[in-house]
Amino acid sequence: MTLYLDIIFLENMCMNYIILFTTGLIKKNKMKQIKLFLSSAIGSFYAIITYLKMTNNCSSLIMKVILSASMVWIAYDSKNIKTLLKDILVFYLISFVFGGCAFALIYFINPEKVIMNNGVLVGIYPIKVTLIAGIIAFIAIQIVFKITKDKISAKDMLCNIFVYYENKKIKLRTFIDSGNMLLDPLSR
Repeated sequence: MTLYLDIIFLENMCMNYIILFTTGLIKKNKMKQIKLFLSSAIGSFYAIITYLKMTNNCSSLIMKVILSASMVWIAYDSKNIKTLLKDILVFYLISFVFGGCAFALIYFINPEKVIMNNGVLVGIYPIKVTLIAGIIAFIAIQIVFKITKDKISAKDMLCNIFVYYENKKIKLRTFIDSGNMLLDPLSR
């Protein structure tokens, strides 16, 4: 089987970009396209280096975590370690969903033409399969986050409070809000 490094690079570039974009969208991070492309390219070069077995250290867990952290930091310029760790966690969760979706789609379409080389999934399948898998995963993630956000809404966010003023006691039903759930009634 003949594999072309430019195709492996392009496929990884597309998937890395979609994963980083989705991470930024979910975390509501400020995104700059050039940083997303640069971060995606770094991940793609890593895939090429790993595929070609240019160094033994590339496939280690520590190297993968360092690469992931670097990609996320470059993409979003996280200001502190706590924000960076949250971004990395969301990045991994989305990566697992995207990877599972892509693997399932590729496997169901043409499993005999897919091989694993040094931890990199490669094969003879159109790049559109990878992009379709990315789009399906993106839509699934958006739906899941919307459903989850709607389920946590009003019922879980209400509580009773008592206000005492000049020997009077008033019981009020109030909405718990950290400021993150506020919406303008007109523009939503």
